[in-house]
Parts: sequence; structure tokens; C-alpha cells
Amino acid sequence: MSDPCLADFVVKAPVIFVPGEACDERIFHFLRQLLTAENSAFVPLQWATDSAQMSMLCEDRLHYFTDKVHLVGFALGGYVAAQTAILHPARVASLTLINASVGKVTQAEMAFRKQKVANLTSGNSAKILATDELSSDIPQWLSQMEQDIGLATLAGQYGATKSRKNLLPQLAKQRFPVYSINGQQDPLQAERREQFASLGSAANSTLIKQGGAYLPLEQPQSLAKQLGLILRGNNSV
Repeated sequence: MSDPCLADFVVKAPVIFVPGEACDERIFHFLRQLLTAENSAFVPLQWATDSAQMSMLCEDRLHYFTDKVHLVGFALGGYVAAQTAILHPARVASLTLINASVGKVTQAEMAFRKQKVANLTSGNSAKILATDELSSDIPQWLSQMEQDIGLATLAGQYGATKSRKNLLPQLAKQRFPVYSINGQQDPLQAERREQFASLGSAANSTLIKQGGAYLPLEQPQSLAKQLGLILRGNNSV
């Protein structure tokens, strides 16, 4: 993970990282090492079990900064970040959704959720990693993170967004840029990209090869490069 190009990706504007379901700040560990964000905050979404708590935690971090912030949300955290951005558009420099759905919940997503819960219950979540070319510590780290969060929190988080509102029409009206980054091997990436395309000219979508459901852990270098361009104001991503 020593790509010299990443040394140029120093981000001075504030960045708020929002993790996904059954995740904590460890999901962004490699990404935050590679991408130097001089002013950043992390939303402890693992403390929340309902929609109100998730929104409150994200809005709390937003008020850490006086300047506009870049919101970066992974999976469920992307939806929470989008909600926050819509409520506080004047405070947002950009919104980046990593493997995140902000449209209506689909049957495919519901099936994937059930599978993820089953994997967590059986301790097999690491089996859905997209590639074996990873640090040997990552599968164990992933399992430990999910065990620490627990099934009760996961059930609460999924329950809070079981019939979530479609945020795409509201996002289409915003002035801040919205980006979508997906792992090519994530089972939901095709439908996410199709939904996201409804933003028209406002849609900035990227696929990362050899990345799956846990993109920040699987392909942190590629993800850091894409985010480096976004967070430094280069829209040609």
C-alpha cells in the first residue's frame, strides 16, 4: 500500500466518514491511512439502532466544522450521509456514496440483507470478500468488527431503513456534487448504478475492479485515488 501517487492526495477541506451496517471506523482504516484528510471526523453509527439516532449522530459531526464538509458514506452510511446532506445543503461540499443505495429498497437488496445476516450469524461474512489478494488479517478483522457490533444492532439498523424513502429526486435538486463508487463484484452494483443514473447529468459514477461488498477493505488504494480526486475538487472522476 505504498503507491507514491497517493502522497499527493492531501485533503484540506473537512471530511466526515460514515460507516455502514455492522461496521465501525475499522472499515475505513486503510483508506484513512492512504488518504490524508487533515480535518476529518467519524460517525459512530454502531451506536445507533434507529433512523433518528443515526441522523442525530451524523448531524452532530457536521457541526464539528465551520467550513463546508465532504460527506463520505459506505453502504447504510451512504444513505444516512445523503439524508444529512439534503437537510443541510449549505454545509456540504460534496457527497460520496460507496456501495450505497439511496433509492427504494429492492427485492435484491432485501435478499442480500438476509444473506448478510446469515453470514454474520454463522461467522462466514469474510467469504463474500471479492478477492483473496488481501492481507491475511482482513477476514479475521472483518469478523471481529461484526461480532463487536452484534446482531441486535444490525437488526435495528436494517429495520430502520426497511421501507426507506427514495432520496434520488431530492438529490437531483441539490447544488453540491454527488458521486457513486461501487465495487464491480458487489452483487447490488448494477441496480445501484441504474438507480443513480436517474440523476442525469448530476450522476458521477465509478466502478472499481476486484472490489465487492467491502470495497474500503478490499481495494483501499483504488478507492483512495478516486476519493482524492473528488475531495480535492477534480470532477473528472
